[in-house]
Amino acid sequence: MGKHTYYYEQIVIGSKLNAVLYAHKTNSIFINNSVDRIFPFDKVGISANVGNALLEPKDSERDIFNSLVYDISLAGRSPFSGIVENLRLDPENDELHVITKNGYTSRCKYKSIRIFDSTMVSGLPFDEATTLLHYRVLDWFNARSGAQHKYDCLRGDDSFCKKIYFYLSPRIDGNKTKKDLVVESIISKENIDNVDYSDTIARLKTVSMMKEAGIRGTGNGIGKFLPIKLELTRREKIPIISNNYMEKDNIIFDNRSLRTLIEENVF
Repeated sequence: MGKHTYYYEQIVIGSKLNAVLYAHKTNSIFINNSVDRIFPFDKVGISANVGNALLEPKDSERDIFNSLVYDISLAGRSPFSGIVENLRLDPENDELHVITKNGYTSRCKYKSIRIFDSTMVSGLPFDEATTLLHYRVLDWFNARSGAQHKYDCLRGDDSFCKKIYFYLSPRIDGNKTKKDLVVESIISKENIDNVDYSDTIARLKTVSMMKEAGIRGTGNGIGKFLPIKLELTRREKIPIISNNYMEKDNIIFDNRSLRTLIEENVF
C-alpha cells in the first residue's frame, strides 16, 4: 500500500455535508479529513433536491452525512475512511500524499482536486486568505443534579448561551430519563478569551435559564430539591470563517457553506 500509486479523476476533501454531497453527486473519491465535525443537533435548514439526495430543513446534517458516506464507501470511493493522519499536496506532480494512522504514505495521482476543509492539508498552492468572523462555542456539561425534565431545547435571549440542547445521558446504562446538555454560543473574536464569556459564566447562565424554565435539581425529601449542578466536560471553539473560493490550475479551495452552494446551483 505504501509504494502503490493510485490514479483518480477527481478527489474531494472535506468533513462536512457540503463536501460529501459534492463527492456523491460527481462520483468523486471522498477523503474525510476530520471526525466528529458535524454538531449532532444541526439541521440542514434548507429544502433542495441534490442529485439522489432530497434535503428537508429539519433533516439532521449528521444523519444525511453518514448516509452519503455509507453509499460512497459501498461504491469503493472512500479508500482512506477513518485512517487519515495528514494530507500533503504536491501540485507540480499532481499528487496527493495520504499519510495514514498506521504510518503508511499512499500516493494519489489526480486530474483535479477540490478541498472544502483544509484541516490537515499542507502544500496548498495559494494562501487561503480566510477572514475569521466569530467563534461558535459549544460547552458540554454533565448534569449531576437537574437531569430529569421535559425539555429538549431552551433558547436564550442573546448570542451568548443562545441555545441549550438536552440529550439522554450516555453515562448511565439503560438510561431513559436523565439528560446531559450542550450549550451553544456565538462569541466574537474579540471576546473569545474574555472571562465574561468563559465556560464558568456559561455554566452560571445555563443554570439560571434552567431555573427560569422550571427545572429543579435532584429531589431531597418531600417538596425539597438540591441545587442544579452542572459539570463541564469540554469546551469546543469552532472558528467561523468567511466563504471563500480559490482556484489554481486543477486545485480548487472551496469552503462555501452548503446553503451558498445550493443557492449558487453548484450542485
